[in-house]
Amino acid sequence: MYETHSAIDSRAFPRGSMERFARPGAQANPDRIGSGVPIRIYMLGRFSVVIAGQPVSLNGNKNSNGKTKKRPLALLKALIAFGGRGVAYSQLAESLWPDSEGDLAVRNLTVTLHRLRHLLRSNAAVLQHDGKLTLNEGICWVDVWSFERSVNDGLRRLNESPGADVSEPHLRAALSLYSGHFLSRESEESWMLTPRLRLKTKFERLVAALSRHLENGERFSDAVDLCLQALERDPLNELIYRRLMSCYLKAGEFASVLRTYTRCREALASELSSPPSLETENIYLESVRAATELSGAQAARLSHLSGIGRGPPMKRALA
Repeated sequence: MYETHSAIDSRAFPRGSMERFARPGAQANPDRIGSGVPIRIYMLGRFSVVIAGQPVSLNGNKNSNGKTKKRPLALLKALIAFGGRGVAYSQLAESLWPDSEGDLAVRNLTVTLHRLRHLLRSNAAVLQHDGKLTLNEGICWVDVWSFERSVNDGLRRLNESPGADVSEPHLRAALSLYSGHFLSRESEESWMLTPRLRLKTKFERLVAALSRHLENGERFSDAVDLCLQALERDPLNELIYRRLMSCYLKAGEFASVLRTYTRCREALASELSSPPSLETENIYLESVRAATELSGAQAARLSHLSGIGRGPPMKRALA
């Protein structure tokens, strides 16, 4: 069971953490949950912002109108979607105000930037230099950044030491951060698609690499659990269904291969109107062959065992 954002952050930011972080020379590890970074931004799955352990209301309350937050939050999302570092004013203005003239779009961006800093309770949260904006990693933690770092570190360590377990903690940390696709619950915008595909691909690489690592260590149960967790986050990902089928196949659980194949086929047909790929079909057929061979071998063994201890057939005496 994974903790909610508020549960993680209430532990991560004890009372007074903002003041401690504000001391001169204070440093933060952007990858470590609970490191004292006062602003935490979640983009994977449900979008949310947490400041000093308290979730920020994104829809307004009795003292504020949710509409006044819509544009600042859109700017925050777009800034992170474009990398969050050194993003050109013009790129953001064109993406958020595509129908406005250049100067008007830039003026809108200037006003919205002021509102975003106010929403994040810090002018230092978003840095501005030479016509570009950067989200300040010193006081902002973003799940996307931590996810990508953990995946990259885990895959690098796995390549350097294929048989060791030093990569597993990094890859599992990344898996725990991937609560869903990038801004998957937000209204669709064209600038969301590229980062969503990039992160989805990294998620697939993570699951494939870690499940194979577990398989190679004959930890089939762990590999199955990993794939099942991944499917909870991405229930239409055929690659993950294939990895799960492969885990079951190597563990000799042929009935589970069939159930997984059926589930995959039905999900793809229902949601995407497409059949399973040839690669998925091949794993299914390999499982059918293996199950058939096993059944034949078992039948032959039972037949052999049933004949042990019997004497030769008696010949009928001639009259």
